[in-house]
Amino acid sequence: MLHAIRSIFESRAEREAAAASKREAALAKARVDAFEALMPVVEFSREGQVVRANSAFLETTGYEMEDIAGEHHAMFVDEACVRSRYYKAFWDALARGERAADKFHLTGKDGKAIQLKGAYSPVRGGDGEVELICLHAVDVTETEKSLKAAEAAAVTKAAEHGRIIEAIAGGLKELAAGHLDIRLGDEVGREYDALRQDFNAAAERLQGTMQAVMSAVRSISAGADEMSHATDDLSRRT
Repeated sequence: MLHAIRSIFESRAEREAAAASKREAALAKARVDAFEALMPVVEFSREGQVVRANSAFLETTGYEMEDIAGEHHAMFVDEACVRSRYYKAFWDALARGERAADKFHLTGKDGKAIQLKGAYSPVRGGDGEVELICLHAVDVTETEKSLKAAEAAAVTKAAEHGRIIEAIAGGLKELAAGHLDIRLGDEVGREYDALRQDFNAAAERLQGTMQAVMSAVRSISAGADEMSHATDDLSRRT
């Protein structure tokens, strides 16, 4: 009787353990599926042949699975890279079980340039030997394009600012040297037209003021000359 009861409980525990293991396996698969739905994933053999690719990777590269199955990783990079010592060393390191994380430039169908940020991760079998190389990555192609465009715009803007500062500094130097007719022209650029107008208006007012001062000085000088002549005439008469 005790043996029968023990067998019932053991059988029940085994069923519960099997059910729990099945639930955990299903949950693990769901995690992987959710993970792969978010990013390109491709698996290679230890020698570099494509074994599997998810839909995100195929969409990113523009290929169908039948286009790449069994093909070497070299199809995704340019010939110069394939011939380089770096490329062989890269795959030798992966085969030894070394992980490589970085930004990677790949070439998709019809020469499409792709930039991925991720990692090539060696997957070991039960015997501890590397069996697969799995690439999990995020497509950052458009992000990198946007960054480069922003960097180029920043360089252009900095050059414009430098040109404007140089033009204003040159204008101020000319004013300091007494060249009051100096004006800023199109070298400043339309975007800074208000600054050009303000500078030119200030220079024009300064020139007008100085002209008025010089006119007043000439008038005073002429008056002084007349007074001097009158004094001389008066002294000769007396």
